[in-house]
Amino acid sequence: MNLRPDQQQTGINIEHFLYFIPLISPVPVFVHSKTDSTQQVHILSVNKKQNNKQIELFCTFEIRGVGFYHNALDQSLIIKRHAEEFRRGKNLENLLGHIIFSGEGSGFISAEGVLIDGKPQMEKVRIDFRGKNESPIKIGLFSVRLENGDFVNFNEMRVEISTLIFIRTEKKPKMRVMVNSVKAQAAPDNLWEDFKGAVKGKLANLIIPPVSIAPVGNNVILDLTQAIYSELPEFTFPLATNLTRQIQHPISQKHSGF
Repeated sequence: MNLRPDQQQTGINIEHFLYFIPLISPVPVFVHSKTDSTQQVHILSVNKKQNNKQIELFCTFEIRGVGFYHNALDQSLIIKRHAEEFRRGKNLENLLGHIIFSGEGSGFISAEGVLIDGKPQMEKVRIDFRGKNESPIKIGLFSVRLENGDFVNFNEMRVEISTLIFIRTEKKPKMRVMVNSVKAQAAPDNLWEDFKGAVKGKLANLIIPPVSIAPVGNNVILDLTQAIYSELPEFTFPLATNLTRQIQHPISQKHSGF
């Protein structure tokens, strides 16, 4: 992936930029995109600060072009793993069904870290999608209950993501998620629903717990920002072994999760 800042040249293919999604996912991921998608990510600027051994990075980016990039997460193994809890009448709530990156947008990547033997080690990374317009990244959440021996989805929600936060840790890593709005999947698109969604989003940010992610994905985000800080011309993601790629024409954005 090309890391050189540019204003007008061809950017980074959206598929390459978002390759970290299957890497952070602890479950299998199926990727769909439009055959005629023109989405490209352009790194606009990179600013660095150093105070003794403390370092900071601030990188702005812009997404241009049309199309969408859809990641569907297969939660079936997680659901089966909780079979005994379902039999006791418990539900499994707020599973991540899909992540969609649609249209254009802008944002920034900020990171904090230290220099160790002259090399950067980032400790905290923030990817913020709140740019000029609404965030281009949306996720679908759903809950599952057992009815007459069958798993049934309910309480399906669509959530607009504003920020993802990653922290270096020796423990099992978790990602902090901040949201702009939360709506029911079936809610119509109008000003009233937008207002209610924004209010729910503000409340959700107070109670959303950090999300468990794969260690390789957490590390790769830290490594990416270290590469940008070091002004490396390119960065290569490790292979995502849980990824299945499907290039298709437009598909429904609603996903059951199975």
